[in-house]
Amino acid sequence: MLKNYIKGAEMTLAPNPNYYEGAPKLQTLNFNFITDDATAFANYQSDEIDIDIQKNTPDMFRTGWNADYPDPYDWDRLVLAADSDQNYGHWKNDQFMQLIDQADKAQDPNARIEAYKQAEKIAAADVGNVFVYWYGNFFLVKPWVKGLTYTAQDPTLGAYHYKDAQILNH
Repeated sequence: MLKNYIKGAEMTLAPNPNYYEGAPKLQTLNFNFITDDATAFANYQSDEIDIDIQKNTPDMFRTGWNADYPDPYDWDRLVLAADSDQNYGHWKNDQFMQLIDQADKAQDPNARIEAYKQAEKIAAADVGNVFVYWYGNFFLVKPWVKGLTYTAQDPTLGAYHYKDAQILNH
């Protein structure tokens, strides 16, 4: 049973007096929530904690990503980069990182896209991702409707870009 709880700091569990198999051997179980790695390591070294919980990445998992905007940065930097929070497999390739760093700093748009293309070739050959499926929609638009703009991040055709939309005489 919960005996004590301080959000983000500690929790103490006590035995349930009505437990059907009798009293447990442990009388209390104390949990201290340590979010700082340096504090956790210091407590481990001083024997203040006696359980070492490792963060393990599973061998395989499913995740998803939708483009926030139509630019290679949105995938290459935000998903595949070694320092990305989305890089769950902890993939790292120094040449890939050099190329996306170069692309991120490029002033010339053509040089920027070329660096991203080279980086993506490395990722396609080296990264442990398997792109299983893509979301897709099909739309029929009458031939007299013109100017709808559709990009990869739109949930439906022209959802965000009606600025140039027009209906022609028909």
